[in-house]
Amino acid sequence: MEMKGISLDVVGFSAYINGLCRANCVEKAFEAFWKMRSGGLVPNNFIYNSLISGLFRIGDIKEALKLEAEMKFNGLTPDIFTTNIVINGFCEARCLEGADEKFKKMGWNGMQPDIVTYNTLIALCYKAFDIERAERYFKIMSFNCKPDVFTYNIRIHGLFSNYKVTEAIKTLDKLLSEDFAPNSVTHNTVMNAICVDDLGRAMILAAKLIKMALVPNVVTVNLLLSHFCKQGLVESALMWEKFKKVYNFDNVTLHILDKASVLKQTSFKSSSNVESGKDLFLEFLMHITFELLCNSSDSSKHKPLAIKGLVGNGLQKIGLGMKGSHETCFVTKL
Repeated sequence: MEMKGISLDVVGFSAYINGLCRANCVEKAFEAFWKMRSGGLVPNNFIYNSLISGLFRIGDIKEALKLEAEMKFNGLTPDIFTTNIVINGFCEARCLEGADEKFKKMGWNGMQPDIVTYNTLIALCYKAFDIERAERYFKIMSFNCKPDVFTYNIRIHGLFSNYKVTEAIKTLDKLLSEDFAPNSVTHNTVMNAICVDDLGRAMILAAKLIKMALVPNVVTVNLLLSHFCKQGLVESALMWEKFKKVYNFDNVTLHILDKASVLKQTSFKSSSNVESGKDLFLEFLMHITFELLCNSSDSSKHKPLAIKGLVGNGLQKIGLGMKGSHETCFVTKL
């Protein structure tokens, strides 16, 4: 553009500086910033926000805050985007007190936090294992703006990370009760956490979510297969090969299945446990999941679940067909 004699205007410099900052080329971004100012152009909020974000991204908190102060000195009022960038910068640096203080100043300056502000702060508190503060922000948020599915995903992940499994499941129930549609992030977060402790419970949850029309993606399948292998249930992992018609397995899936095949051949233990009650129940749950996946992949067909033979073949065989048992109740509800 310079060779053709075309001079950048404020919009052009805004795009250029923002792109450099996103690429972590902050030094070059500042060169463009000073060149712009020397040419008589006045930087706007977007340019300052880009530079402040870039400085936080490379970990230079001091210069970022200094630039925010300079922004005010030059007659520009930091907006909600500026404030969210600063709070996020503190969060990335795990500076809980700095983020907390910035949030308080928003109220003093008459600025209303938005959903991005709250989601950022809640995520930071959970990462810092400060559950009490995270829950306090969540309650404050309910008075100012409605949580979205990202808020619930952050909260569910945070509770699982802090070993609050019961509270995390309750949050998932609340998400559903408030007519929010859980997304693949919700599904994968919950599944990954539960698989570590209880694969049977994970399969039950998978079936329940599929019943609500949330079909797990290949990432979820990879999580399940990985945990099956880690817990020595290679036969259960290999059963998922039949799901190729439902999913487009990626390289990760194929690698896990190849690993399971090798483990099956080399491990006597994995082959001798095939008839255990745990494996049979997981097999039963996987058949239910497969039926649900097949039905959900073809909305024009509404087939009933073909589990009648499986109940006699699986549940009764391992003593889970008794009236009043937890698993039987699950099948009835499903």
